[in-house]
Amino acid sequence: MIFYITNNKNEALDVQAHEDNPKPLIKHPIYNMWAVEITENNKYVKNKKGRIYNKLSHDWGV
Repeated sequence: MIFYITNNKNEALDVQAHEDNPKPLIKHPIYNMWAVEITENNKYVKNKKGRIYNKLSHDWGV
């Protein structure tokens, strides 16, 4: 799994919208951060300020 993480909800929604099979948006329980699972071929993330991670840390509660 690959996740795109950002503190901008609209940016996460934009990245999510460019997925063929969009996964649910995940809100961090404490911080103002949003994550969405993406595929490797999502080229839209290159134009965004968020970061890409291979997994979410345990504090995401997922």
